[in-house]
Amino acid sequence: MKVLFVGNKPEKITCGGDQVNARNISLLESVFGTENLVFFPLGSFAGDSDPRGRIARKIKSLLRSMMFYAGGFDPSRERMLKDLLSETHFDWVFVSDVVTGRVVPLVKKAAPGTKTAVFFHNVMRLYAGEYVRSCGPSHFPFYFAACRNESLAVKHSEKLIVLNARESSLLEKFYKRKADLELPISYRDRFDSSRVEKSKGDITLLFVGINFFANAEGIRWFVSNVMPRVSAKLVIVGSGMDQLSEELTRGNVEVNGFVDDLDAFYYRADIMVLPIFSGGGMKTKTAEGMMFGKTIFGTAESFIGYDPDFARTGALCETADQFVSAIETFTAHRPKKKFNSYSREHFLAHYESGSLLEKFRSLFTEAGR
Repeated sequence: MKVLFVGNKPEKITCGGDQVNARNISLLESVFGTENLVFFPLGSFAGDSDPRGRIARKIKSLLRSMMFYAGGFDPSRERMLKDLLSETHFDWVFVSDVVTGRVVPLVKKAAPGTKTAVFFHNVMRLYAGEYVRSCGPSHFPFYFAACRNESLAVKHSEKLIVLNARESSLLEKFYKRKADLELPISYRDRFDSSRVEKSKGDITLLFVGINFFANAEGIRWFVSNVMPRVSAKLVIVGSGMDQLSEELTRGNVEVNGFVDDLDAFYYRADIMVLPIFSGGGMKTKTAEGMMFGKTIFGTAESFIGYDPDFARTGALCETADQFVSAIETFTAHRPKKKFNSYSREHFLAHYESGSLLEKFRSLFTEAGR
């Protein structure tokens, strides 16, 4: 069977969305064969550092949103996709992100016999609303475009894939349809036990995440409300986070942008902190932290879609007092190594990509009956 993947194939992993897309591509290759997977790339403005380029990008994005295009899909690519569907037979079209959901009715019209599956990184009706709340009313065009695309995907697609039960319940609430598959965040295991470090020196806290509204909101709060009260060093790492360096850097806070060897930061950290209060889907860095055997102190939002024993993983914290207390308790009973065996075992049991392959395969097998 031949499959068309509508979306970009990540050249390197710079954010959670890249990780999920790369994982989904790997699963599709395992199910259908690498030779049967064709890519239809979308627009990307990554790496556009020219101020004039950023302004042009914003204007183009606004105009596309007002026409209900989003996610790098536009009229030009729409014509290209129609041509491709008329020239080549595909058994499935896999839409990598529901924000480009208008692709689905296009497929139904151009290639009626082709089935579609749509992946939800977030339920956009909720996520885009929070984005407007955080970033301002100028983003309302994106909200309406995202919601329109999502509605089309839910109405016309054979298969809907979400990250967790919360997202499936939201689909039912908003659109009266549950997801066909809940496929949580996962990683191909890359842990190296020989790199685990002994506990020594200052307690090191680690925050990993790109500079987008939910991460920026959370880490600003943490730096202002928790770091002045603890004897620990916070290391922040993530693409674009260096843009907040002047605002966040202080005596016990270090800010880094994109790094080539993120793994080294995990091995050096005693604790991973995830002060996330908004957003949607699942937080990829929670699974990544578990993969490296990190003790994790996070909010309920950062653990959505995960079901750990919080006391063994680390701690569930919603307030500054709870974060401070958890860090102080950890410091008083610091383990000999920077490693949490329960987090590691929980990752292997539930969030290692290989364990999800048959679950993913069954979605397409059942659809073909």
